[in-house]
Amino acid sequence: MRARQASSSAFCTRQLFRTGLLLGFILWATGAATAAHAVEVGLQAGRNITHNDENFNQYEIAANWPMPWKWPWGGWIQVETRLNATAGVLVGEGETAALGTVGPAFVFGSDNGKLEVIAGSSLTAISRHKFDEEDFGGVLQFTHHVGVRYRFTERFSAGVRVQHMSNADIYDDNPGLDLGMVTIRYEF
Repeated sequence: MRARQASSSAFCTRQLFRTGLLLGFILWATGAATAAHAVEVGLQAGRNITHNDENFNQYEIAANWPMPWKWPWGGWIQVETRLNATAGVLVGEGETAALGTVGPAFVFGSDNGKLEVIAGSSLTAISRHKFDEEDFGGVLQFTHHVGVRYRFTERFSAGVRVQHMSNADIYDDNPGLDLGMVTIRYEF
């Protein structure tokens, strides 16, 4: 069992490193990293928060880009739209799957820019859908999330979020997975 966990941990480390290189290349190739305040890059990690028979952990590298739509809401809230993308791994009962997400999000920020509430939905692909006894039905999933984060500086923020991943009943099995996540971000 310990050898299996060590092998899984090494696989996770290699996958995160490769994912980081790929994400860095994409940012460089699109020029997003050179534009002032154009992209946020960070890490997020979490574990399942429901009473499943198995324990799941998820580790991701995340990036989001501002989309052109934003507007004031009320007297002190600014609403912005973003395109989120993540790449990482989902680990459960010694099994590991690569995963990636892409989708829009709404950011509701206070007028001082410190506190933000974020809600979004993403198309999700996972490299395997069976983890021991747990079967997520198929490789195509959907992830919905809501969270809150605090900007400690103009460029650095941290937060928490809850997310639900499921396949929206497009497969016979659809147990879903609820995760509590911690996030850190740096804005370029």
